[in-house]
Amino acid sequence: MPAAAQPALPPQEVVPLETDSGFVVNEGRTRAAIFASVVDAPGAAWLRLDIDELVLGAAPAGGAPTVLRVTSLLDGHRQHLDEEAAAQWALTTAYFNGPAVLVELVADPGAAPSRVSLEAAWAGVPDAASVATVCGSDDRVLSSDPRIARVMPIGCTAWIIDDPNRTMLSARHCYGSSSFTVAQFNVPLSTGGGAYVNPAPQHQYPVDASSVQNSPLPTSATTGSTSVASPTARPASPRTRPRACTSSSTSVRRSPAARCG
Repeated sequence: MPAAAQPALPPQEVVPLETDSGFVVNEGRTRAAIFASVVDAPGAAWLRLDIDELVLGAAPAGGAPTVLRVTSLLDGHRQHLDEEAAAQWALTTAYFNGPAVLVELVADPGAAPSRVSLEAAWAGVPDAASVATVCGSDDRVLSSDPRIARVMPIGCTAWIIDDPNRTMLSARHCYGSSSFTVAQFNVPLSTGGGAYVNPAPQHQYPVDASSVQNSPLPTSATTGSTSVASPTARPASPRTRPRACTSSSTSVRRSPAARCG
């Protein structure tokens, strides 16, 4: 039988942003936030940030790395992006619950100047048309398996498999360059209206696009069934991803072709 079409993305919209910290430094005596701004998309169920430019100033001798800190104002879930993590996330963030997040640059006194510029945010929007009811009595039973992940933004399922390369397995029709970017584990229940609820950032992992194997779908001559044994992917590694941010001497902007959904 023909391969199934790629599922539709969960309802979302791109919210343009013009947030720019300019170059800032810590002029105090203790480690602190040197820039803070709230990104707000009223009515959104969740947010994910698209970073246009990130410069994390080099820490002073013996100091802690400068980081970008993003915090959900709904549940307090927080993500810290240092230079390595920002490269793995390809200048994006995890998914955060609620319509607003606090964005901060945190640095030690004496750290080199830092800067963050936000280009846009992806925002989850309500979709009344997606709400469905159960015919007859509801005999569904909740289940949970820590090996299972939800792949965003497409919303498909993926599984950790017993593979020497520590890969994951998902249905081929779920894969697309902009639809297979983040694997979420320990996913909470969706809302009563069907909106996604995201796990804390420590349970979300960027997918290394270079590791994806999108295999053909052979058709059985006897049953007509199709194999969905691909694609496979592994979490991003700084050894296989280009560096996406730098120290104080140079700033890096992500080209439009490198944007992810």
